[in-house]
Amino acid sequence: GKMPIRGIKSRSARHKLFENNGMATRMPLIVCGSWVIFAFFGIFCLLPSNKNTQKFSMSEATLPVGSEDHLYTFDDALSANILSAEQRERAKAAVLGAFVADAATMPLHWIYDTRQIKSLVKDGNPEFFNPPSCPFYRYPLGAQSPYGDEALPLLKSLVDHGGLDPQAFSQDLFAAFKAYPGRLNHASKEFLRNMQSGRGWPDCGARDDQAHCLVKAPVVAALYAGRAELRLKMEQAVRVHQNTQVAVDFGVAAALILEKVILTGSIYEALKFAGDSQDFPLSVTRPLTEALKPLASIPKGVEKFGLNCHLPGSFQGSVYGFAFGHNYTEAVRQNILAGGDNCSRASFIAACMAAQNGVDSIPISWRNQVQRYAEIEALVDKLVTSI
Repeated sequence: GKMPIRGIKSRSARHKLFENNGMATRMPLIVCGSWVIFAFFGIFCLLPSNKNTQKFSMSEATLPVGSEDHLYTFDDALSANILSAEQRERAKAAVLGAFVADAATMPLHWIYDTRQIKSLVKDGNPEFFNPPSCPFYRYPLGAQSPYGDEALPLLKSLVDHGGLDPQAFSQDLFAAFKAYPGRLNHASKEFLRNMQSGRGWPDCGARDDQAHCLVKAPVVAALYAGRAELRLKMEQAVRVHQNTQVAVDFGVAAALILEKVILTGSIYEALKFAGDSQDFPLSVTRPLTEALKPLASIPKGVEKFGLNCHLPGSFQGSVYGFAFGHNYTEAVRQNILAGGDNCSRASFIAACMAAQNGVDSIPISWRNQVQRYAEIEALVDKLVTSI
């Protein structure tokens, strides 16, 4: 059967993406062999059509700012560099949601046999599973995964320096990784070697195109949502750690999608933007289109795109998770059960779900289990009050 986008908050927008609602009769009659043209139109062929809904564009969308009765467009927000109180709360929710989901997922990280996960969890819930059972590292319950531990220096750097200074962030990340007692991944080891050999910014990043770029999106988007420099700052944040165009493209795409959720409060609007805006990385359009084809469940969607850390699969599995997730809690749980590199996906999925549904959508019982939650929340409060 068809599967509705459950990540859509507005009931009027909660169409079934792929219902036969006359869409075929409105598709272009001329079929172009160019994949570029296919990619440009692909997302809108997959998104629900609605005669009463105009095509989304940056200049037409309106957002309330503060308590004023005036409606500001995205262009107004970009020029004024301001967010409303509600948008700041969504930015805060995105970052907190990402860190909480990362810690909740950590105990069952990198288990590629989903049958093993089911045998461990049995009839219980998978979040904060005790004892932590990742086959590649054993961190105490409530700790961040290695992904969360590499996102935290970015959060601290943005707060300490009042924004992203790539030179300063490279030094902050270097110091954090040198002192890190846990598991360092390939990209982080190569970054360390580059820094130790004198290859600082802008040449310090690893030749790596895995999912590390995705976990940077919540922090960068929270600070730069509605600002013209978001794309540049996200690229710099990624290149400090991963100096490849693939990582940059998917990292920027993740940040742009999350930015629109923060600004509009709607995953649906963010996905429409991704198909409408010329600012969205063209190389990501086709993978995004493929990720919006419904399957039986989130684990099945993740399985289709691959359980591992590599792009585009990790990005596609994440998009599938927040596009078809019922709510924050259920999306995170289903992503854990999907297995593999579920922590990198958890960050992006949870950030989008929490940005749409607010901090209250993050269970208090989960927040209370995160070891460094008070520290993270204090940093996030400083981050969003600086906007």
